[in-house]
Parts: sequence; structure tokens; C-alpha cells
Amino acid sequence: MPLVSPNAPLPPPRTAAALIIGNELLSGEVQEANVYVLARMLRGVGVELRRVVMILDAVDDIAREVAMLAGSHDWLVTSGGVGPTHDDVTVSGVAKAFGVRVVEDPMLADLLRKHYKEHCTDNHLRMALVPEGATLESTDEVRWPTIRFQNTWLMPGVPEVFRMKLPVVALRLGLTPTGAMHSELRIKQIE
Repeated sequence: MPLVSPNAPLPPPRTAAALIIGNELLSGEVQEANVYVLARMLRGVGVELRRVVMILDAVDDIAREVAMLAGSHDWLVTSGGVGPTHDDVTVSGVAKAFGVRVVEDPMLADLLRKHYKEHCTDNHLRMALVPEGATLESTDEVRWPTIRFQNTWLMPGVPEVFRMKLPVVALRLGLTPTGAMHSELRIKQIE
């Protein structure tokens, strides 16, 4: 996929929603830890987090909520369901919501093969699946790409990785975590 200039302006966000995805969260097996840090980051950059929805790992449910939340908020941040296991279906749900196919991104697949080397499995390569037309964004500090499809960010549910990738979202919005305009975007955007 060709490299695209990150200078294309995005509309200044005023509102956001979060879609938290995971059977393990709703069963009480795992404590949700990403909404708090997301809310603080958004508040710090002047974006109002207006709604948080938590749902199971179900493609149709994800598609319905993504369509509704992405359509009624400037930005939607999902958390969870983008890993290597069979129940990681967020990419499929987002693709269905926007009426596009799920495709393997060659750059992500290559990164995964290089990272896992001879231990790379088909399950690892599931993490290279994206909604067709998605943008992959990273910074010099956060080199592993974050998936964005239109106004929807597909973030991992693992709290440490979610927190690591959150500055990519803030930087793409042209803002620093203090809310000031960032003078130079250093984002690699791939479409």
C-alpha cells in the first residue's frame, strides 16, 4: 500500500464514544482498565467522551454498535478484539458496519512474520487483518501500527498496549496530551 501524506486535515473532533469489546469483561474474568485512560486523554485534548458501550465478542453486535456510535460521534475508539484468537472479531465487525471487506494488510503481515520469525502462525497473521481501505498509523515512538477506518480507531484491549498506542490517536488529532496543537505531525499513514 502506498505511503500517504499525514498532512491531510481531519475534522477537529469535539465528541467521542468508546466501544469496549470482550466476553471476558462482561463475565467478570478481567477488569476493564482502558476507559479511564481514554477519558483522561480525550479530556486533556478537549474532546468530550459522551458514551461508553461494553459488548460481547459478536460480529453483528459490534457492527450495529460501530455503525451507531461512529455515525453519532466525531470519533469512535474501540478497545479489544484485535488479537490472534478466534474470538477477536472486532475487525470483522467494523468492516461489516462500514460495508467493506476484511483484507490482509501486506505490511502488517510482513511485520508479524519478522517479529515472530519461524514461530509465526496463522493465528498471529490474524493480527494483519484490517477493514479494506483502513489507514495504519504510527509514530516514531509507537512504531507498531494502529488501525483507523474513517473515524473509528481499532485499539487493542490489553491495557499496557492500549496505553502505549493512545498517543498515536492524540497526535493524529494534531494535539499533544496537554491539549495544545502539535506543531509537526510525525505519523506514517498508509492507505
